Amino acid sequence: MSSEERDPGSPGRKRRRSESEESWGRKKSKKSEETANKSEETANKSEETANKSEETANKRKRSSNDSGTDIEEGISPKRPCRAPPRPLSLTISSYTLHCVLGRGSYGKVALASTATTNQLVAIKTILKRPQKENMEYILREARVLRVAAGHPYLCRAYAAFQTQTRAFFTMEYASGGSLELEIRKRKHLKMRKVIFYSAEIICGLQYLHSHGIIHRDIKPGNIMLSSEGHIKILDFGLAAEGVYGDSTTNGRFGTFAYMAPEVHREKEYSAAVDWWSYGITLCQMATGQYPFHLGNNLQDLRRSILREQPTYPAWIGRKLHRLLGKQSVEDFDECVMTPMQFVEDPAPSGNYIIKDFSYQSVGWEA
Repeated sequence: MSSEERDPGSPGRKRRRSESEESWGRKKSKKSEETANKSEETANKSEETANKSEETANKRKRSSNDSGTDIEEGISPKRPCRAPPRPLSLTISSYTLHCVLGRGSYGKVALASTATTNQLVAIKTILKRPQKENMEYILREARVLRVAAGHPYLCRAYAAFQTQTRAFFTMEYASGGSLELEIRKRKHLKMRKVIFYSAEIICGLQYLHSHGIIHRDIKPGNIMLSSEGHIKILDFGLAAEGVYGDSTTNGRFGTFAYMAPEVHREKEYSAAVDWWSYGITLCQMATGQYPFHLGNNLQDLRRSILREQPTYPAWIGRKLHRLLGKQSVEDFDECVMTPMQFVEDPAPSGNYIIKDFSYQSVGWEA
């Protein structure tokens, strides 16, 4: 055996050990570099996963915010109420008009679509008149539509523009038709739908009242149904603004058959007049019938509203009869009907209605 093999401290052995250590060091350095790269890749993947999770959470949050008031599964067969995207077109030439959806005393509403996205919208056209009243109607509707954009059960406006002779409001299209048409088609609605629709009307009215707005023309013809089956209250041209709490306003506005007794008597009134109109609408949803005697002319109808009790079909059940109520109308100045039920309070709200046992299955907190 050579001296190099025998002597561990020999130069040859040291050289071989040094080469071995250097090789091992290079391998260790390479492994460390690979480990560092893998750690960096893992960190990047973790960051990507975190970003995706955050995006998903934001989407869920937006979806939750768009869904409006929650209704328990036992009551609501509908999909969540989602706001459609806002079209960018701001001139009438940017739309294709398809057909007339309806006409009123102040103008007409047409179905249209945007030239770029083909999104369906409803365009309300109002002919400008030199009378000051007409311009007040246009400006009032524009102001209230801006407020209405904050609630899922009020019709949303996308744009307002004008020419020299006409004013235009581009609004979301409620493809489900009017509540009036729904009642006429089905004769009367099932209790489940009555509760569902009336709950959403209550939410919409409470939102308007909290912003000092009285609608003054609540009726089935001014309530539309969206493609998801949700309520959309519209037509704010007759609304009163700046009426908060116990404050009152005046003026004979609205549709004759839905006007509250104070309006017929041309007295001061509060937001309670909307709850009267809501009560008439509720009765028509539930029974398919108007609760007062129509008579042969408007004077007969007015007399019935002021002096008579509302009447209901004999076939309605006890639960529905309780919801509608049946009280005397001898002195409306001291009482307010909410809905066909009089409550001794100068400034009633929908809270009186939602306390009824019929609404116990409704989730009012969004």
